Amino acid sequence: MISVVIAVNDEEEGLARTLASLVPAVAEGVLRDAVIVDMGGREATAAIADAAGCHHIQGSAREGFGQAAERTSSAWILMLKPGVILEHDWFREAAEFVERADTSGGTKNLCAAFSYSSQRYGLAARLGEAWRFVSANLFGRVVDGQGLIVSREAMRQMNGSANGIPPRPPSGSHLIVLRAKAHVPGN
Repeated sequence: MISVVIAVNDEEEGLARTLASLVPAVAEGVLRDAVIVDMGGREATAAIADAAGCHHIQGSAREGFGQAAERTSSAWILMLKPGVILEHDWFREAAEFVERADTSGGTKNLCAAFSYSSQRYGLAARLGEAWRFVSANLFGRVVDGQGLIVSREAMRQMNGSANGIPPRPPSGSHLIVLRAKAHVPGN
């Protein structure tokens, strides 16, 4: 149903945390496979990818996203940043989004992002979450910690940014902000 692509630049600890948060989706059959785009080229990243049963691609974000789109086995791709931990049961809402998009024929025009959740405390963190919610819903902008679910067709047309995930959904697409949260470290 969904494949995941994680762009990594020497962030092995974050990669391990993110992969661990994806295990329930694999157990439920929602997440089929994972591709690690290694922009740093460290052996530890390759070892983690191998231990987790992920495909490993080494190169720049642009090259890596193109290759990742070809390596995945699903029509829908979840792009994540290492260190992001998705809320428990995130995959149920993601699967519902994919099913609705497939039945409506909107695979090219629809994409989804998770609601942004900072792991910090206080008013500034909550205001940051509120701004990101408004930014995503009104302007179609996402931050790389939110995660982005796009069709494989759309991913082929996207270029990764320097840190992996593009700052915007594909041109001409409609962004759906899911209720499930992506917990972003350090923000």
